[in-house]
Amino acid sequence: MVFGNKPGVMQILAATTNSTFASQTFGITTGTSNCDGSLMGGAGAKNIARGQGETLTNLAQAGCQDASAVGPSLQKRFDALFPAGAAASQVSESIVGALKGSPQLACSKLG
Repeated sequence: MVFGNKPGVMQILAATTNSTFASQTFGITTGTSNCDGSLMGGAGAKNIARGQGETLTNLAQAGCQDASAVGPSLQKRFDALFPAGAAASQVSESIVGALKGSPQLACSKLG
């Protein structure tokens, strides 16, 4: 997002910056980078319903004190995190809130 949609060398710099700060993984996973594949649908919701998967692995990298508890914690709260008719942004906010608000997880790298 910092470099925008500029072709060529700028895309290489953007990719390098994203991987250095792990912001790309977090941004895509939570939907904060304006990517269409947010946590609301697809693999993200399935991973949370199962309590395991790539989405949860990426979320656990957000400075969570107990990374192994991220999956089970979100899985237990699935119905509250994914209410019927909720917008993707609402779901993402609920998930971030759950990760930050849990004393066991206390994910420190979430805005």
